Amino acid sequence: MSTLKPSLAASLLLTLASAIPAEDITAPSPEYQAQVAELEAMQSKRDLDLFEVTFDPLVLDRVVVVDRLGKPESYGFLAFRIRNQVSAGSTVPVSQSKGYNEVLNAIVAQYEHAKISKEGGVSLTIDGMQGKEGVIIERKDARTTPRALNLSFQLTDEHGTRQRILQDPSAPGAEDSFAFNDQGTTVQGTVSGYVRDRVEEVLGRRLLTVDEIRKRVLPPYDAATRTEEGWGTGEVWGVAIFRQLPAEGHRYTIDVRGLTNKFRVRWTPTEAGKPENYLNTVFYRRTFRLEYQAPGDEYARQEDRMTLLKAGWEWLPTFQRSEQRRLQAYVRFFLNNLTDETGDKSNKEVEAAAWEWYQAQRADPARAAKLPDLKPAAGNP
Repeated sequence: MSTLKPSLAASLLLTLASAIPAEDITAPSPEYQAQVAELEAMQSKRDLDLFEVTFDPLVLDRVVVVDRLGKPESYGFLAFRIRNQVSAGSTVPVSQSKGYNEVLNAIVAQYEHAKISKEGGVSLTIDGMQGKEGVIIERKDARTTPRALNLSFQLTDEHGTRQRILQDPSAPGAEDSFAFNDQGTTVQGTVSGYVRDRVEEVLGRRLLTVDEIRKRVLPPYDAATRTEEGWGTGEVWGVAIFRQLPAEGHRYTIDVRGLTNKFRVRWTPTEAGKPENYLNTVFYRRTFRLEYQAPGDEYARQEDRMTLLKAGWEWLPTFQRSEQRRLQAYVRFFLNNLTDETGDKSNKEVEAAAWEWYQAQRADPARAAKLPDLKPAAGNP
């Protein structure tokens, strides 16, 4: 007899590929086993480890670029350095977190079969069981592994005026559909690349645009070895370019996201047996915030000296669309109600609702390609 624990379905739900809340399935078919293996592969590919890299701001300033018609254009830029190493300003590692460990110790004191493991983090496990099936709760310390960073920058002045970074998304044009003898790679000039060249001349340093950094995979930082740019391995120097800095602004706040995947959630009281009121749930994302002061005015920009007032990590509320909130709320509802209070028997009503919800997710064309076409096994709803 082969048994699929409800905990397997719970872990797969967390990956958006909500899976099979099944119990005590006798002789599952090869097709059924293949579908479960596909979901497990989807889960293993996701990077669920906590990470936080080091970000060092260098200078916030303006640069003037003259176009071919002789018209000067002013662009703002933030030069920075990133190292793929655990941030010095990181929070206390999970293995040393007082509140988290106090909760686990209380559980261990109440249940004799529970034990605490501190390998690479802190986890609550069942004594005598091996592998993932024996893990009840697990949180890992931040680790340094190769990372691709999906960076985003947003600048806001004290009046609420916002500026996003200047980007040049390149897409194939109609000319690419013609057949021609290709003699090499296609070269495309961009505004951000042109401004970057001017900034490099001012600072005397090689810099990458944000889009170029996003395409790189940074290995763990090693100062003893060097890249072809002359940087340390796992290090990158970059520049975020803004179309312009707000003319009337004297105080600029820059939020940098993508340097860590840590977040917190403030839940609302939830009625038993019902999904949470997801519209009132607040999500907080760990963000690196910079605050600059520019005491000059719009008529004497040469007197504007960008002074860094504060730089560091903050927990900032993150806006999420109602569709994303609803999706996460129902995932959590199924996670908390798939089994009875003992955790041994499946809740048939919730299980049936989970299958109905899963099929509704597959009906969305945007998700259908990511979710396999699963059906309940024999003897299940």
